[in-house]
Amino acid sequence: MTTSSLGNVTWWAHTPALDLINLTGLDNAVKITNTGKFRQDDSINILLVGAADLRHVLLTLANNKLDHKQIHFYVIECSLEVIARHLLFLSLIMEPPDQLGYQDKTELFMELYGNVLMSSHTFEYLQNKSNDLIRFVTDDDFLKQKLPLLDISLLKFKEKDFLEGIFKFWRNPGDYSFDISKMWENRIRTYLGARFDHRSGIFDWDYSMKLLDLTSVIKRQEYCDWRENGVAFKLRPDAPYDSPNRTLTSGIVVTKNGEKIAQRGYWGDIVNSPYITFGIETNKELLKAAGNHPIKTSQDIAAHNLSEIIAKLSGEKVIKSSSSAKLSPITEVVTTDEKDIKSSRDSNILLNKCLENCKVSLLPLGSATEIGKKRNFLSFFDIAYFSNSMVHNLTCEIQPTFSPHCSVLVESARYMLDLQKESKSEYVKKVTEMALKVGLKLCDTSLQAREETSHLHFYKAASD
Repeated sequence: MTTSSLGNVTWWAHTPALDLINLTGLDNAVKITNTGKFRQDDSINILLVGAADLRHVLLTLANNKLDHKQIHFYVIECSLEVIARHLLFLSLIMEPPDQLGYQDKTELFMELYGNVLMSSHTFEYLQNKSNDLIRFVTDDDFLKQKLPLLDISLLKFKEKDFLEGIFKFWRNPGDYSFDISKMWENRIRTYLGARFDHRSGIFDWDYSMKLLDLTSVIKRQEYCDWRENGVAFKLRPDAPYDSPNRTLTSGIVVTKNGEKIAQRGYWGDIVNSPYITFGIETNKELLKAAGNHPIKTSQDIAAHNLSEIIAKLSGEKVIKSSSSAKLSPITEVVTTDEKDIKSSRDSNILLNKCLENCKVSLLPLGSATEIGKKRNFLSFFDIAYFSNSMVHNLTCEIQPTFSPHCSVLVESARYMLDLQKESKSEYVKKVTEMALKVGLKLCDTSLQAREETSHLHFYKAASD
């Protein structure tokens, strides 16, 4: 599924984060076993195809209480630039708490995640962190010491080489000169064409007539500002956001004067926004409204959600603040004991004990069509997730990798603003046909319910 507003690279997803283990355990139709419990061996294997970001991984691991089980994510993407961001965000979150606090991590994460322009502080962090990222893909021992949660051993050598080049580009701004704000403007000009001079009215129309029907959490001003300048999150309102976010640039081949040339630019989403993933779902208190309008902004909610996730993954205890405390972020954190903190200084020891048996493995590009041929992946995955941009991989080729009780989730088109309601309904029907064709069963037979959810649920019955 593609539209011109989405571009060629999916930097962020278009549906909220899911706790995959909790979700598949709540519904009788998608429980891993017919008793409602996970199978009794030592691992839960989860496949993510084209998720675009690590939102499901982060939320699932942050809520993980199955410390006796190994939870193993296998991630397939269609862009090495997206994979590069996976390494960046995992490394950022797992920084030792005494070196980088959860508030700083939250701010860095949000700026790097959803802003084409960021603060000089974040820009400097990215440059310095790129040195570690380069070593991650060139020194296996260094990766195991600093980020044991991550496994890149299944990537091809040429993919690791390409990743090294990406990280060097992030680190060395003097090597290339470009204006990312101009790139953003050019994307909008190309998308709107002759309507460009009326873009403010178009942004407002998209908000009022499209987005507001789906969620009222995102404020009009923050959405329209992002559409105009590509900056979604400003946690420091008085600080200048003028440093280019190189993690949101990629190269494509374009034809100019009959000649094909490589061109680097911003080729991502310019309509849906980065607010959807972490910024529209949270606890009821934060969603309180005044006059039918939520009090909190999507940025507030994203900061709250990410603060809690990052604190848990960093091994820190989250203490809820009082209602009178400032909103963003709204949690205070007490770190683990000094002995654990001290031992984390030389390596990113997993302070969260529930992460000791967890792993995130990155698979080669395009491996969705090949993984079903690998003997070690046969009847392997307990949960499989497909994005709406890569659901075409839900075929008979990948079906052999599903375990006998596999739950399959497919990202819906609910928050795709450029799609008409009829197109969204057609998408649901088509995906349902694809799932049935590979032997899956519906968890919700109601077409209306499937059209109104962020993800479509299927399962593989034990008798199949």
